[in-house]
Amino acid sequence: MNESSVKESLLVLYPEFEVVYGPYLRKDGRKHVVLHHSNGKNRTISWPKAIVEAARGKVLEKNETADHIDRDFTNDSPDNLQILKRPDHARKDAIRVLPTVVTCQSCGKEFIASKAQRAKCYASKAGPFCSRQCVGLYGAELQNGRMVKMERAEIALVYYQT
Repeated sequence: MNESSVKESLLVLYPEFEVVYGPYLRKDGRKHVVLHHSNGKNRTISWPKAIVEAARGKVLEKNETADHIDRDFTNDSPDNLQILKRPDHARKDAIRVLPTVVTCQSCGKEFIASKAQRAKCYASKAGPFCSRQCVGLYGAELQNGRMVKMERAEIALVYYQT
């Protein structure tokens, strides 16, 4: 489906508008079109959504979005676009962190670091520790001068998408 046929289809699907401008390239590399009416009313929609709506001959419902199957948002081929419900699309695009196994700096036991333990705000603190007991033992040893303040062990984070 070429650009002019998509624009013609949009004018049929959105009869309250008279002209379709674009597609324009945004700073993030994504494309969009602007539907315009002579009374000054405008509506901006994404180019992938426009392609999907033109191909279907029907406006997407509020809970539907156009998604790039290969996750390359510059590939606007109709074969690369699919319709997803908004929650499914958000779930697909969410960036997650794999559970990270770390070693307790006090007792040497291996455990899975919590979200708080992975947070950057703890980068200057000692640890990570597997339990409150190990934190307390470390603090007592430090206060009593039997231990020198230790550096925090770095936690390598691995990100993934479903």
